[in-house]
Amino acid sequence: MTGYIQSSAGIIAGVISLVTYVPYAYDVIRGAARPNRATWLIWALSGGLLFASYSAAAGGAARWVPFSDALGPAIIAVLAIRYGKGGFSWFDVGCLTIAGFSVLGWMLTGSPAIALNINVLLAFMGAVPTFRSVYRDPDAEPALVWGAFLLSNSLNLAAVEAWSLSSGLYPVYAVLAAGLVNVLIHRPRSGRLFWWSGAAPAGLCQDRLETRIAPQNL
Repeated sequence: MTGYIQSSAGIIAGVISLVTYVPYAYDVIRGAARPNRATWLIWALSGGLLFASYSAAAGGAARWVPFSDALGPAIIAVLAIRYGKGGFSWFDVGCLTIAGFSVLGWMLTGSPAIALNINVLLAFMGAVPTFRSVYRDPDAEPALVWGAFLLSNSLNLAAVEAWSLSSGLYPVYAVLAAGLVNVLIHRPRSGRLFWWSGAAPAGLCQDRLETRIAPQNL
C-alpha cells in the first residue's frame, strides 16, 4: 500500500510540474515573456543530467519531477530559439563547464551521486538571479505558477521511497527553492500583501535569467 501511495504521489507531482510549464510557454509564444536562450539551454542540460543522475543514484517514484524539470526547460529552450533573446555570457559558459565536469566525474568514478550533487548546485546557481529578481519586484513572477511548482515539489517528498542523501537532496532542494520564491512573491509590501493592493501578477520575469520552474522543478 505504501509503495502505491509513493508511486501515485510521484506521478501526480511530475504531471503537475510538467503542466505548470504550459502557461510560461504560452507567454513566450505570445510575446509576454522573452526567455534567455543560453539560460534555458543550460537549464535543459542540467535538468537532463539531474534526471539521469537521480534515476541512477536513487530512482523510484520521485524521479518524475526531475523528468519534468528536464522536459519542460527543453521545450522552452526550443521556443527561445525563435522567441527568446540574448546569447552566452561568462556565467553561462561557467554553468556549461560545471555541467561538463559533472558528467566527467560520473564517468571517472562510476558514481551518479557525484553528478547529482554537482547538478543540484548548478540548479541553485541558476535560481539565484530569480531570487534576486523576485526580491526586487515580487510582481515579476506569476504567483499561480510558482504555487503550482511548490505544490508538485512538496507532493514529490511523499514519493521518496528510501530516504538518503542521494534520494532526498533534489526533492528537498526543489521544495526550498520554490518555497523561497513564493515567500518573496507574497511578502508584505507597504503593510499589505500584493494581491490586497490590487496589483496583478505582471507575467514572467524579464531579467536576463528568466525562470520556470525548473526548478529543475526549479
